[in-house]
Amino acid sequence: MIEFAINAEQAQRHITEDGALIIDIRDKTSYQAGHIPGARSVTTEEEVEEFMKAASKDQIIICCCYHGNSSRAVTNFLRAEGYNATSLNGGFAGWTH
Repeated sequence: MIEFAINAEQAQRHITEDGALIIDIRDKTSYQAGHIPGARSVTTEEEVEEFMKAASKDQIIICCCYHGNSSRAVTNFLRAEGYNATSLNGGFAGWTH
């Protein structure tokens, strides 16, 4: 299982080397204004359920929010369900810096 939280450099490495999936839990307007390339917008309970049905529990899932706080709750939930999830420290703001 991957660490609970990772920084942007670690995230980039997991995306490049491991094919990690990125889910962006920010609101749709923020996502549309800018997001990590390849990130999937997952903001509603239905979208989370849909994502979980399609995702492999073995694949690394990087949860991204605004500043890295809200994504921790989603990471906890996914990990409790058996997914290999991690939170992006600093969120999208940290990614862009």
